Amino acid sequence: MTKLWIGLCALGLAACATAATESADSTSWGKAGVSLSQYLVDAAHCAAVSAPVRAEREALVHAAQRSDQHEQMLEQANRNTEAQARADMLARQHAHDQCLLERGYTHFRLTSEQRAQLATLPQDSEARRDYLHHLASDPAVLAAQAI
Repeated sequence: MTKLWIGLCALGLAACATAATESADSTSWGKAGVSLSQYLVDAAHCAAVSAPVRAEREALVHAAQRSDQHEQMLEQANRNTEAQARADMLARQHAHDQCLLERGYTHFRLTSEQRAQLATLPQDSEARRDYLHHLASDPAVLAAQAI
């Protein structure tokens, strides 16, 4: 379970940090020379930093379910769900991006060749994580492909 969590967090450097108009596999974050262990720690930390945004909304829904004014509060909590979900996603992404910037990471765009290679690697696999880390720690990749 821990290995899966670490893998998901590392992939979060790529998946959580993309612009809304780009696919999750078109950009990533890197830091020249970052070790794999530090890459994983930073990914886990920044994923945790962005999690409370969603938790606040879920707390409202749970409070409404326990309330005497159950239906009225649930209706209010669910109003504009799609817009709220989008706003929540953008807030999480912004918190995640800020966390990575504060830790010295650079946002970079993957080349078509890199995206093609990434597409051959199973989601949540160590091979995918290792490939992303290889790109993310390479100063030449970061310099040439920075956004």
